This record gives sequence, C-alpha cells and structure tokens, in this order.
Amino acid sequence: MVGKVCSRPVVVTRPDDTIDATARLMRMRNVGAVVVVSNGSPIGLLTDRDVAVDVVGRGKDPTTTPVREVMKKLPTVIREEAAIFDVARIFATKGVRRLPVVNNVGKLVGIISLDDILILLGSQMGHIAEGLASSLWRVRP
Repeated sequence: MVGKVCSRPVVVTRPDDTIDATARLMRMRNVGAVVVVSNGSPIGLLTDRDVAVDVVGRGKDPTTTPVREVMKKLPTVIREEAAIFDVARIFATKGVRRLPVVNNVGKLVGIISLDDILILLGSQMGHIAEGLASSLWRVRP
C-alpha cells in the first residue's frame, strides 16, 4: 500500500504564499517539490523546475509572485490504500514524477516520488536476487 511507503510529513505551501518564501522553504527542507494545499487538500504542486523555468526564466519577481500563478493546478493524486504498481502505472501514463497521497476524504497524508518507487523496487529486487543466489548454491553438488 502506498500509505505505508510514502514520505510523511509533506512539505506544503499555500496558494497565496510567494515563490520566494516557498523556494526558501524548499531549500531549508531539502525538497524539490511542495504540495499546495487548501483546507488540507492538495490543489497544486510546485517544483524547483517550475521556479527556475516559470519564474526566473520568465523574469518574474519571486518576492511578489504568488505560488498560485506558477503551480501545476489540480495535480494527479493517489489514495493511500492504492498498490505500489498503481503508482508506477500513473507515473508512466501521466508523465509525472511525484504524487500527493490522499486519504479517503481527499486530505493530504503523504507524497510519493518516482525515486521512492525506484529505491523500493531496487531493494526488493536485491532481496529476490539474494534468495535466488542462495537457492542455486544449495542445489549444486
């Protein structure tokens, strides 16, 4: 289940916060994305790339530009009880790298990234490889 492996707590911002304040928060918390929330529900997603390309690259003033002008609105989300393979399918079909994780009433509970899935699957593949290798050694004379 996604809810068991997602990152918690999530670094969040509000739509009226400035890009400058949010970028400083991202730097302080060492994250590449923040979830934009309203009443505890995700309404947007802002990445470091959005800041670089859509604010700095367009010559906008980060001290006066609100997050709502730059964020990706209505991000694709995933329910916390969804399977890991559902996350992988959404990453592939939607072309996104991060998914806010919500509970059954749509409130934000976590976030999961493509990197999280790759690390999880890599770890599991390592365990499988160890099991296969040890079983091969048992059957050899």
